[in-house]
Amino acid sequence: MENLKKSIMGKYNATDVDMLLLKVRSDYEKCLKEQKERIIKLREENKEMSMMIERYKSNEKYIIGAITKAEETAQSIVNDAERKAKERLKMAENEQKQIMMAAQGCYLRLCRLRQVSETIFRAVSTVMGGFDETEKSEMTGNVRPIRNMYDGAK
Repeated sequence: MENLKKSIMGKYNATDVDMLLLKVRSDYEKCLKEQKERIIKLREENKEMSMMIERYKSNEKYIIGAITKAEETAQSIVNDAERKAKERLKMAENEQKQIMMAAQGCYLRLCRLRQVSETIFRAVSTVMGGFDETEKSEMTGNVRPIRNMYDGAK
């Protein structure tokens, strides 16, 4: 408005008004053009962000699926480990029972062998003329001397 001056009659100069209107129009068109460019740029950014959101959603589905699969796999591993541990424990218990039964069988055989050896020892001693004092004391101490049965025959 600084270019507009009133004439003597109090009216504005038509040329100045036209110039001012042209300048306002030019400024307005320039501003409008900048606004349109900005809108276009924002729409492109919006489109890119929408595509990124879609990628993130797709990745989210993939990640959720991977996590779910990992949880299932982990649970499967834990279940399998527990099953194997139970099987091994059962096998160990069975082996323990077998070992205990074998040990008991060995103990029973040893007891029978002891009885048989005592019977044989008594029979041999009886045949060879009885026990001497050291043999009698050794018998009471559950120690059976190893003797050559031919020693007494000489």
